[in-house]
Amino acid sequence: MEQKRPKRRKDKYNPYTICRMNGKYYICFYNVQKEKICIEISKEL
Repeated sequence: MEQKRPKRRKDKYNPYTICRMNGKYYICFYNVQKEKICIEISKEL
């Protein structure tokens, strides 16, 4: 992962990370089975 933006504190009830890879934005988080999920989002979010 190239950059993680914006910097913020992770809340235990909403522990996601917004990152940018290859010019696209993704939101990444872990589900209840401890599997990492990354979903592509638009920059407007």
